[in-house]
Amino acid sequence: MGFLHWVHERREKLILGNAYHLLDEDEDIVHWVRISQPGTRRQGFAFMTPRQVIVHWNGRSSENTNFFWSDVKGWAVSVRSQRGCLLAAQGDDFDLLLELPADTHATAHRVNDFLRRFARLAPSSGSRPDSVQSRDKNAEWISDGEIEVSRVSRSPVELARRIVVTCIGVALIITGILIIPLPGPWSFFVNLGGLAVLASEYDWAKDAQMWVRKKYEQAKEKIQKRRAAGSQPGPGR
Repeated sequence: MGFLHWVHERREKLILGNAYHLLDEDEDIVHWVRISQPGTRRQGFAFMTPRQVIVHWNGRSSENTNFFWSDVKGWAVSVRSQRGCLLAAQGDDFDLLLELPADTHATAHRVNDFLRRFARLAPSSGSRPDSVQSRDKNAEWISDGEIEVSRVSRSPVELARRIVVTCIGVALIITGILIIPLPGPWSFFVNLGGLAVLASEYDWAKDAQMWVRKKYEQAKEKIQKRRAAGSQPGPGR
């Protein structure tokens, strides 16, 4: 239990680190949730504070969008999503449509908690955001605290895909471990490939990928600084 608790704390710190640089000194994150962009494979996180919401997208060219609660002119939630629910929010300078996956009991609980806090902090919705106007007009959009998102069960095809992805990813990681004695960085790349395969189905693998990417960027930055320092002429030259 001690090790699992340590892993949980490290994952939480890693995820929250995506938003720390956008907070004021006296501002704290009260909740976060995983998000995706409908119709694309883009994924990220939404962070909530008593003052604002920060939307962070994963990737090397990651982007951040933030809006203050006072800027929200309209918002709505639809629980009729293939993966969980849709959250739409609009202001003078933003119009967002986010999908909040709820494919496990834990993620469904987190999404429900996030939406209830959102309903308490956001102003009363005066109108439906423009981002929902072009979608299914028969869909039920809710703009109050009476929101309940249930876990979305996987279809037989999705379950089969998860099994195949798990087998391939685990096989690659085991292979990468077995070839560690071989010369060269082959083991590292094979394990990285296995992690990438598992990341298509598992949140923990996505977080591990994010950790590897950040460590790589940090190491790259250190090497560049050393090279820059080494290329500078010393005293008396």
